[in-house]
Amino acid sequence: MSSAIFTLSYDGQLADRNLINGYDAAAALRGFERSLALTTHAVLNGKIIVQAPALKGAEILFSPPERGSWEATALVVVGGIWALNNVKKDTPIGHLLYSAYDYVIKSATGSTLDYDKSIRVLIEEARNAAEEASPNLDVNVLDAVIERAEKSIEEIHRPIIESETAETAIISFQHERGPEEKITLNR
Repeated sequence: MSSAIFTLSYDGQLADRNLINGYDAAAALRGFERSLALTTHAVLNGKIIVQAPALKGAEILFSPPERGSWEATALVVVGGIWALNNVKKDTPIGHLLYSAYDYVIKSATGSTLDYDKSIRVLIEEARNAAEEASPNLDVNVLDAVIERAEKSIEEIHRPIIESETAETAIISFQHERGPEEKITLNR
């Protein structure tokens, strides 16, 4: 069993006082879970799903928000029953999930992964990394996930755009032996 931990948090406006519009928060969590499920299913099965409940081979579990923050933590459990002592943040599947999720979110929002590299180089690097980590994963499948996840990513933006109870959303992933990886979303 492997797992990966992703965290969604908001900063700015009312989020700095640990408040966020309830409707927008619910939509954002739904978008966060759905975009993780779509990406996870593509990584594990090499196929696109239409709805998050169709996720096969993994489960996405949420811990309750911590007092004094506006943050939601999702644990993506792959291939087994979850147990706290089995959580490994720095596993090949965890890194692949983060890398694929990073690719999906940044591509869907129009951000490139590295402004010093051409799009062709970025796509080639993504293909090579995907082929090395998972022979079943095709970058074309991730590109299809981007299309499916766009609405979900819009929902993650709701507290920023609709109620303006936050200025930025941060999706983070922590490796045991590496720096915390972050995806920042704003207007």
